[in-house]
Amino acid sequence: MRILQSRRVLTVGALAAAMLLTSQAAAFANRPATATANSVFTAYRGPNYTGRALDLKACGYNGIPAGYNGSYQFQYDEQSATVYNSPDATGAAVTTLTADAEQASPYDWQSVVINC
Repeated sequence: MRILQSRRVLTVGALAAAMLLTSQAAAFANRPATATANSVFTAYRGPNYTGRALDLKACGYNGIPAGYNGSYQFQYDEQSATVYNSPDATGAAVTTLTADAEQASPYDWQSVVINC
């Protein structure tokens, strides 16, 4: 009986440790990237590349701030960029940019992941 109780304690402890590691891994995955990418996604406030511009160039996740959806330019330098309509780069990707790209009109994307 004592062996069975110690196995239960070990099993519960192992499950708790696994849950903790999984939650820490998920939190780490959602952190903004810190390494600088070679490729650059430039988001503009206005159409036709007007208004303030914001360069998004971190490897990994980059949020596109509200109001910076007027137009964009992507300068490809051996690193593709995957874009999402969600602010946290979840769900189905809209597309992956694998070459220089630009759009002079507004778009709905809310996040971009530069694949370094």
